[in-house]
Amino acid sequence: MSSIPVGFRYFLHEIGPMTRNPERDTERPRVVRARSPSLLGTAFANWDSFCQLVYKFFEDFVCPSSRRQETQWVDVDTIEVARGIKTTRQPVFSDDLEATEAANARLVTEPYIARDKNNVPILGYFPAVLHGPTVHKTHIALSAYIDELSAERATWAEKRAKKNDEKEVEKDAAGITSEERQKSNTRRRGRKAPAKEHKSQSSPTVPDSHLTEKEKWSWPWHDHRHPPNEKLLNMFGFRYALQHLGTWLATGHPYDDPVVSSDFIKNATWFSRSWRLFQNLGSLTYELSILFAAFDSMGWSHARRFIAALAHFHGHTQACMTDELECWAHRAFLFNQETRAHRDARDNRFGYAVLTTFGAFMGGEFVVPQLGLKFRHQPGDVIFIRGHQLCHFITPWEPEGDNGERFCITHFTHQSLIDSVAKSCGVEPETESYDIEEDSDEADEVEGYDEETEDSDEEM
Repeated sequence: MSSIPVGFRYFLHEIGPMTRNPERDTERPRVVRARSPSLLGTAFANWDSFCQLVYKFFEDFVCPSSRRQETQWVDVDTIEVARGIKTTRQPVFSDDLEATEAANARLVTEPYIARDKNNVPILGYFPAVLHGPTVHKTHIALSAYIDELSAERATWAEKRAKKNDEKEVEKDAAGITSEERQKSNTRRRGRKAPAKEHKSQSSPTVPDSHLTEKEKWSWPWHDHRHPPNEKLLNMFGFRYALQHLGTWLATGHPYDDPVVSSDFIKNATWFSRSWRLFQNLGSLTYELSILFAAFDSMGWSHARRFIAALAHFHGHTQACMTDELECWAHRAFLFNQETRAHRDARDNRFGYAVLTTFGAFMGGEFVVPQLGLKFRHQPGDVIFIRGHQLCHFITPWEPEGDNGERFCITHFTHQSLIDSVAKSCGVEPETESYDIEEDSDEADEVEGYDEETEDSDEEM
């Protein structure tokens, strides 16, 4: 006889096709074929052990009656907010405002859960919850990945710098001035030459001061959530990077099939490197899946059903799955980055982003201004957050020791991908994330918010 209550056990078993009730199998015949591997007893032999671990964690750190965690209820209906919030709204925080919010926020270092008035979790913080070997193995895998990536980027930078030097020599020999050269390049690209009064303005994406050609070439695409940080770039060089690995819908193609991100499959070398990294993330995914199931069993159930359907209807996406208990379609890897105040406007409206950190660093607390809280976020700590609704950022951080670094993995799934897979299953999606129109007359209730176009890439 299982010690797990019947109600809780029911949620754990609802992870794939509707095979538990024959009468329900006829309701969605196409979904039934999207069979989750964990339901096939031979494929996942440790299912009973998984359930026991989930229930133990639930009793110790999730159940509101537990004395080992703090639960706070917020007077808001999360589901209603998720349905009404605009995807184009982003918080506008200056450096001073972020510093003020961080200074006034209460520091939380013990297990903490925030729930809405309907008892739906909106944020969970579980410190030192990951096993040491899992943290160590993941950190090694991330270090190996960024080592290879930084070496390749350095080679590219050298080739580009050499090519640019050769072009400069040729043009100097031809007697072409720098102004004529700029006009020629502009006409060749079909763009208008910049006005003279703007020439003195610095680029908003790549600061020119104190940066060599090699360092500029390592600069990632601009993202308002992770803007260029000259200090970190000068400190870490080519190990300062932002990579998106996983499945999503191509930007501007909401009705096409899901695709694997270009950072994953840009070429054979990139694919091999990404695949090796994902093979080493299995133990991390397994432990996070346990925490997810205990933290929000219904949310975990929905995530597992989605992953099963995604793998069934779009088999090529299985290259981005790290474990049989996968719950997320995409991961953002932040190597020595900073994170400014933002909402993850394209994330699952009714799900969570999960954040883990690795390395050796000081600072980097995770701040949620709407709750007036900040969380110590060190290796081994896990944060679940409804990033679509809650604004968040991290405080400045410094490397600890000579080889200190800060790596962060953000696990998430885009709402547009969920809607696309729902249509493949013959199910009408509850929300059309890409058809939402911006209402310029409606203001957000959260102080510091303004309307701004959402960047095309995801993040954290």
